[in-house]
Amino acid sequence: MPEKWTKGSWARDAYGNHCKITSENAECFCIGGAVGRSVQYNHTGLYPIDMVNMVFEVLFNHLPEDGLYEVLMDFNDHCDTTHQDILALFDRAIASCP
Repeated sequence: MPEKWTKGSWARDAYGNHCKITSENAECFCIGGAVGRSVQYNHTGLYPIDMVNMVFEVLFNHLPEDGLYEVLMDFNDHCDTTHQDILALFDRAIASCP
């Protein structure tokens, strides 16, 4: 849902204000915020930061190879990146997993 995605902030409330990804008021997330929010509910036994780093690495390895992005959030926040681009990145990353 594109309305649940944001740029320039890890999370925003219903009014578009920055908030923490763990806030009960958080309603939309960037790619990093979505990953961070989701791992707080993981049941793998891994520490959340280890899980976040693992997911970030897999996603980063599937970024477009045009050299524009030093970190995952550069891709999320790029003016030409769309919600569909973010979903396609997740699809490529998931497809690469055994």
